[in-house]
Amino acid sequence: MRVDQLSRRENGDIFFHTFNTSEPRKAKLLLVNGSKDLTEDWDWYIDLKLIYPKAHIISASSNFSNNENAYRHYLEATAIEADDAQLEAWAINLNHGADVSEVGRKLAENVDRDRLQHLMVYTNGNSSVCRRVKESINEYFEDKTIYTGGLAWSSYSGGKGFIGLDEDIREGNLVAIAFYGEEGKGINPELNKLINFVGRQLLPQQQNGEYPLMRAS
Repeated sequence: MRVDQLSRRENGDIFFHTFNTSEPRKAKLLLVNGSKDLTEDWDWYIDLKLIYPKAHIISASSNFSNNENAYRHYLEATAIEADDAQLEAWAINLNHGADVSEVGRKLAENVDRDRLQHLMVYTNGNSSVCRRVKESINEYFEDKTIYTGGLAWSSYSGGKGFIGLDEDIREGNLVAIAFYGEEGKGINPELNKLINFVGRQLLPQQQNGEYPLMRAS
């Protein structure tokens, strides 16, 4: 696994803090964090997609910076190149009266459960939405399915936030990432490293070491 760390300023300038990927076009995931105002601006998406054309871009209006004033003026991005990793991602919008209890069924219809090693699920809204999402996943996925996730939020928007997948960037989204391995075999160390890294980037763990949305083996 190789990782690039970069920032994009409001004026469009892009700064690479680290540049480790052997070939940017091979990056499979690009994780973007920033204030709600910045992550609603499509210019940043176009700029970063030109650099990482094959990557799934997952954006969250979350504040992980200690310097809140500075953080409002740039996006932080992490590009991940993992040669052997197999993954899929989906966005489900929960606005306009969508039935949260159907989330588990919709994911179950798309995920290759024979090869599934780990499922990550991120949403916005509130703890009630998060709880109902968890209940729905538990209903449609057997106990051996391991998943983590939680809420995307922003202190700059009164607690309201969003998470986006590629060009689908809007409030009410739920984004799920499925990580696959070989059928009938346990998770390999490299995939486990990737999963843990992505989880830390998208959502810091709570003090007890768990995520708001979690079922571990």
